[in-house]
Amino acid sequence: MKLKYPKKVTIGAYEFEMVYDKKTGGGSFELPYKGKTGKITIGTRDANKDPGDFLSILIHELTEVIHVTLAQRFTHADTNWDYLFCYRHQGHTAACNLLAGVLKQFIG
Repeated sequence: MKLKYPKKVTIGAYEFEMVYDKKTGGGSFELPYKGKTGKITIGTRDANKDPGDFLSILIHELTEVIHVTLAQRFTHADTNWDYLFCYRHQGHTAACNLLAGVLKQFIG
């Protein structure tokens, strides 16, 4: 299986610009807001050494975006960086369906 690196991806009704940063590891995202396209940044610094690292970062960011758009991620009251994820099995199924749809955009 060969991976593609699309410039844009669609998650549900939202479009995101994809940024692949060769200088960093990790990832981040910005949701679409006031007419601006969302952005997902994936650090690819270690992708050649460990292709699983790229997939792990990609899946982490995509899954988090999906949970935010499905209103399944919440900020913990005591901190701005500790998130809680809460959903029932039906919500899990919806998240998995969205993840499968976006991952297809990365498969060549």
